[in-house]
Amino acid sequence: MIYFNWVPYLRLAALGAALLALWLVIWPAKAHAQIQCGPHTRMTEVLRDKYLEAPRHNATQGKRMVEVYVSDKRGFTVLVTDVKGLACIVAAGQDWHDVEWKPGRKS
Repeated sequence: MIYFNWVPYLRLAALGAALLALWLVIWPAKAHAQIQCGPHTRMTEVLRDKYLEAPRHNATQGKRMVEVYVSDKRGFTVLVTDVKGLACIVAAGQDWHDVEWKPGRKS
């Protein structure tokens, strides 16, 4: 009777399953983490029409403009635009809260 050793094949199958599971966990996170960029006018149209967000705050950072768009349902997007008009979403999320702050008062 010939004995067949299944152990190496089982280890290989377990390694393949582990790599597949790791890929399924990492792949959506990488896709979600990609920064989305486009012309400023197009990006603001999408924020307005698709997400119902309107500009709430803006500031300059060197030669860039930073804007915060917020919806009535407290969703928010932080958009950074360069001097050529290329705008990139650098952060987005839910539960935006305005904080009351007065100059000279410690937060």
